[in-house]
Amino acid sequence: LLIILNMDGYSSFGSGSGSPTVNSETIGETIKVLHLQAALQQQEMLVQTINDKCFKMCINNPGSSLDGSQQKCLSKCVDRYIDAWNCVSRTVTNKIRQQAQMM
Repeated sequence: LLIILNMDGYSSFGSGSGSPTVNSETIGETIKVLHLQAALQQQEMLVQTINDKCFKMCINNPGSSLDGSQQKCLSKCVDRYIDAWNCVSRTVTNKIRQQAQMM
C-alpha cells in the first residue's frame, strides 16, 4: 500500500503495478518532510498566539512606538510563552520516546 501526499494536503492511496516503488530511503525522506512541516506549523501557531495574547495584554493604546513599560511587558510575555511552549514540547517528546521504547 502506498500513501502519496498531494500538494492540496490530501492523501491518495495506491497499490499494484502502477505505483512507484517505495524503499526505506523514500519513507525516511517523507518522514523528515512531515516532521519539518509539523515544526513549521507549531512555530506559526506559537507566533500567532504570542501576537494575539501579548498584544492584548501589553498594548492598551497602540501608537507609533512602544513606551518602556510596553516593551518590558511584551518581552516578559514572549519569554513566558516560549518557556511554557518548550516545557510542553519536552514533556510530549519524552512521553513519545517512552511509548516507543515500550513497543
